[in-house]
Amino acid sequence: MQNFILLALTLYSSVLYSVEINKLLNMYHVSEDYQNALNEIELFKASEDKVTGNVLPTIELNSNFTKQDSTNNSFVGTEQRQTFITLRQPLFRGFQEFASIDYAQKLSQTKKLAKEVVKQEVKLNIADLSVQVYRFMQEKELLNELLKINNDNFELIKKREKIGKSKKSELLRAKANVLRLKAQITQLNEQLETTLLELKRATGLEVDKVDYNIKFTGTQFDIDEHPSIKAAKLLYEAGSDLIDSSKGNHYPQVDLSANYYLEQEGVFNQREWDMALNLTFPIYEGGRSASEIKEQELIKKRNYITYLKTKRDLSTLLKKLETQSRLVKQQIKAYESSVKASYKSYQEIRKDFKLKLTTNLELNNALELYLQEKRNLIELESKEKFVSLQQTIIKGN
Repeated sequence: MQNFILLALTLYSSVLYSVEINKLLNMYHVSEDYQNALNEIELFKASEDKVTGNVLPTIELNSNFTKQDSTNNSFVGTEQRQTFITLRQPLFRGFQEFASIDYAQKLSQTKKLAKEVVKQEVKLNIADLSVQVYRFMQEKELLNELLKINNDNFELIKKREKIGKSKKSELLRAKANVLRLKAQITQLNEQLETTLLELKRATGLEVDKVDYNIKFTGTQFDIDEHPSIKAAKLLYEAGSDLIDSSKGNHYPQVDLSANYYLEQEGVFNQREWDMALNLTFPIYEGGRSASEIKEQELIKKRNYITYLKTKRDLSTLLKKLETQSRLVKQQIKAYESSVKASYKSYQEIRKDFKLKLTTNLELNNALELYLQEKRNLIELESKEKFVSLQQTIIKGN
């Protein structure tokens, strides 16, 4: 009864904490980096609204009280009081206000695209941790398998040593192999637990193992539609708006102001409203605008180089992943055959060892060969999974 309860708890635990890879990848939103990216979008929305406000009129309520008391003034002791509403509307700023709005809008779009880039980066980190968990669990299964084999060999050599068919040194070597594997399993458990904690930190989910039941589809992908490319291109194009904004400093500024008087007392002429058109023409500013234009042109050139570099880097990465995917598949097929052959060779040598036709050294060498080939296969299978996940995430599937 007790064994049944332990078995039930074990099965329940494995089902409870086995999480599909898709569910893990979709937990990107708990990342602080992704939350910061969302906050950046809201921040630049506020900046965009601020820039837009520069072209809208302002309305103010003003009130003043003046008392004149001077022997040289015919209005000795006169008091004046005014209350009025003022409207100010910028009419012309050399179009720099509209260029600033265009720039703010493009910058806001780049932040939205940057959010998608961060989303992919977080997913890639989750994928990397998930594949590490897979590799550690596969290696753990392998080491447990080898521990059982070495225990069997130890018991076999122990029996043979008692009847004088094996040396004491062979028995000690077999015991050392068992102890070495136990130490490796302990070390591997530590690495697995640490990685599971990191995966929990990245996803916010309790994870005991990862279910890799995922289908990879080879869909068409336009590199120009990748968020990092679109963001870099937008940032380059936004440079023209900054240049236009700086050029606006060379043009005159025209403003309209109007006052509507609610209350007037004293010597002021009684009037309901007045209006003024103000023209400001820049004459000399020490070359500041010309320097700003030159600076923005250099920034635009730098952003263009960054755009080209980003596009080339992504293109190279995708080609690299395609090459890796193709070659890794070929290597996996080769190592699958090698693992089968090395295990079969070990079984045959073990039979010969029982018949005293071979030595314990040859038996250990055959087992070591199987261990190495199996580890290589696990590493390649893990690499294949990660490459496939990278391709799927980068292409936005």
